[in-house]
This record gives sequence, C-alpha cells and structure tokens, in this order.
Amino acid sequence: MVVGLVLIVITGSLGAGVLAGLFSPTRQAGSGFSGACPVTRPDPPFIAPSPNPASPPSASNQLWYGSAALWTALGRNGEVWKLSDFPVDTGGISQKIFWGSAYSPGSGREADPAITVDGTRLDGQGSFRSGPFGANTGNAEWGDMMLVDIAIPSAGCWRITGHYRGAALSYVVWIKADRAASPSGSPPRQVGSAGPCPVTRPIPPFTAPSPNPASPPSASNQLWYGSAALWTVLDRNGEIWDLSQGSGGQKTFWDSVNWLGSGRESEPAITVDGTRLDGGGTFSSGPRGTNAGNAEYGDMMLTGITIPSAGCWRITGHYRGAELSYVVWVKGDWPAPASSSPGG
Repeated sequence: MVVGLVLIVITGSLGAGVLAGLFSPTRQAGSGFSGACPVTRPDPPFIAPSPNPASPPSASNQLWYGSAALWTALGRNGEVWKLSDFPVDTGGISQKIFWGSAYSPGSGREADPAITVDGTRLDGQGSFRSGPFGANTGNAEWGDMMLVDIAIPSAGCWRITGHYRGAALSYVVWIKADRAASPSGSPPRQVGSAGPCPVTRPIPPFTAPSPNPASPPSASNQLWYGSAALWTVLDRNGEIWDLSQGSGGQKTFWDSVNWLGSGRESEPAITVDGTRLDGGGTFSSGPRGTNAGNAEYGDMMLTGITIPSAGCWRITGHYRGAELSYVVWVKGDWPAPASSSPGG
C-alpha cells in the first residue's frame, strides 16, 4: 500500500544530474504502518548535499526524507506522535516542523523564509495551514534549517505538506489519541516537562554567529534557542521558574544579528508577551528593553516581565519582525499581583 505522496515541482533549467537529485523519495509500507494509518518511512533516506550534514545525528534515530529541493527529518520507522506529547494551544496541537533546501540562501540572508506547511486528515475531516513565513534554527549537527510552527486540529492520520520555492514535500504521520484534545484542557506531559506542562527544550540548540559566543558557558547547563533573527537562552531540560516567593517578576535575555549592540541601541524595541496554557491569563512587557552581558554570554538584550500567576506559560519575544516562543513552568500556587507592568 502506498504510504506517502511526494510531489516535486521543478522550475528553471536543470541538468540531468540535478534532476536525478530532485526525484521523489521511495514510498514504503511495512513497519511504517500504525493501525490503518500509512505513516511514511524515510526508506531510502535522502543524503543532503554539502555543506549540509549528509544525515541527522545518529543518536536522534532519524533520517532525512525528501530531495535537494526540500527535505525534512523523519523517524526511521515513521512518525507516530502521542497526543500527550503536544502542547495544546487555542489553535490546536502545537508542533514545530524543520525543513532544509538547497535553494535556501540560509538564515543569514533569509531570516524569514517563505515556506508554508498545510495538512489534511486522511481518516476524517480536518485541515490546517501555517502562516506565510517560517523562521530558522540549527547547529553543527543538524545544519541550518527552516522552522515552521503548525497547529493540528485533532488526533488522527495526517498528511503534512511543505511548500518552498516551487517544491512540495508530503509525508504521513499518525497522532495517537491517548487523551482528549481539548484546547481548554490542561497541557500534556512530555519529556522535559514539569508535571503537565510541556516545557520547551532547546533541541536542536542554536549556534550563535560570531562575534557572539557560539553557545552559553558549559557550566550553566544552558543552550541557545531560536535563530539568527532572535534567540534566547534555555535550560537543557526546559525552564522551570520558582517565583512563589516573589511577585512574578522575571528577567528574560535575548539577542539578534539585527541588534546594533548596547553601545548603539541601549534601549532596543523588543517586547515580550505571555499566554497561560493551562488557564486564563496574559501579560505584555513595556515597549522597550534594556541590555546586559559579559564575556561568557556576550552582549544581550534584557526585558523584565511580570507573570500574573503560577502555571504553564508560553513566552514570546518580538524584535524587528522576528518572533520566538517557548513554554515555561512557573512553580507555586500564588495569586496574581496587582500590577501587570514589567518586572525588574
């Protein structure tokens, strides 16, 4: 039985050698099936062209799937996602999808690639479509990759299709319904989470460009997370903040290749907002941040925030058209402070 459909649209004048590299990958069945859902296995795998890593790191148990025009990373036996592995947002089940392309000029020249992702449910009704632009992330092991956030409306058998510069790549995933998919319910538990909150782990980590430190100091147990357009620092196992003894004040640190530095832009126009995922609540910072830094972390933008209550929070930074979100668990059972102004 056919388990995936890949359509590559080739534009321009290409030689026979390039055409061979753009043929659709083989579609496989067998152990890739999950119930009645024909999940796609990357067999044979795609070998990415230099300077990209030829394959994902072996420890990830993933392989590249696709072609030079557009590829992604899939589990060797196909993608089977448990519903409880996903943060639930108001728009559906949130997930990040990573893509590579020989046509991409890279994060330094295309910080917001015009890549879109849509999905169609194969065993019932349902569809989704991402926004018109993605972001990017990467490191030495994974290479420079495009990133797209999607929101899947329900569990089931889904065909996911990426579109970039005339190329399209599809694969089938199975999302197991091991809990109710209610956007108003509590977020699920996953590796790296605190209780029921799916805290974000910086995997793969971002490698910051020179002259910034490529990574935080190893003793900190932290990694960069994000892209050249906007990155922050997260604990390797995700952020768990104990603010139970204070008023919800917290400092968040950010950087960007577009920031002019503390000497020329001491009050950057960076804003941070938050949405509580396991209950009601939002906050927004002031219109400008400040700065801080040292030799180990480099020169960074600093924004103070005040979180109204304990719980599971999605934090989003905005700077010069770039946006970056992550999920943190705020410990404690404490009431909202009277003011929602930025903290110190």
